[in-house]
Amino acid sequence: SSDVCSSDLISEVDIVPKIRKGPKERDAVALVIGISKYRDEAIPPVRYAKRDAEIMAAYLAAVGGISRSRIKVLMDEGATLSDFSAYVEEWLPRRVSKDTTVFVYYAGHGTPNLATGKAFLLPYDGHPDFSNKLYPMDRLYEHLERLPAREVVVILDSCFSGAVGRSVLPTGARPVGIAIENPVLTSGKLAVITAASGTQISSDYEKEQHGLFTYFVLKGLRGEADIDKNGAVEMDELYEYVRKEVSDVASEELNREQTPVLYPHFEQMGTRAKIQIAIAGR
Repeated sequence: SSDVCSSDLISEVDIVPKIRKGPKERDAVALVIGISKYRDEAIPPVRYAKRDAEIMAAYLAAVGGISRSRIKVLMDEGATLSDFSAYVEEWLPRRVSKDTTVFVYYAGHGTPNLATGKAFLLPYDGHPDFSNKLYPMDRLYEHLERLPAREVVVILDSCFSGAVGRSVLPTGARPVGIAIENPVLTSGKLAVITAASGTQISSDYEKEQHGLFTYFVLKGLRGEADIDKNGAVEMDELYEYVRKEVSDVASEELNREQTPVLYPHFEQMGTRAKIQIAIAGR
């Protein structure tokens, strides 16, 4: 069951919101991935990624209006490279029609390829020294772009700088800045919010035991991001809320810079700015 038991409650966001009349189920599907521990013990764990993914999946069902049977959660050893490719490239396409909204959430390490400047996700069985063990962001975007869906929302609590936090580097390499822009993002279908800009770290938020970015995404989905108070949380509202809260807390409490980034930028968003992410939970 997704409802977190009371002994696990650390943060108010762990209490899954209940909506009085409940959202009606929408034509939507979600793939949620959280990797806290990696097969190779040399890869540092991402402390709260698994918890982030569990709670995110519960929210997508509770306030996102997505049927539980259409939410797939991959965690830790269940999130290998072959799982990534199976669920992104086969499971999603079988569940999508022209009216479907697709959500993809990832919490775990990212890693840069220093030679090409490309960004990758690090599966459970991955290793930053071997590009064959990584899942390229380009490949993710290309497959999502190919879906016959109406719109695709990607939320990444990961970073690609190789600095500490939610990214790792090949042996002997130094941190770099990787922008995860991609031509596919001008496609008209995808909207992506990432936890941090290219050179920054995606932080953990110790006191809430979540990723800092995910913590505020969850708060936003509870209704905090419903800026116009119309009872729904839309993509542009969620981004504005999360960008402000994350950058304020990162600078005031963690003494670092972390500014979530939206792709494509506002002026290219068009109708994607109004994609409904959640029914406000209050």
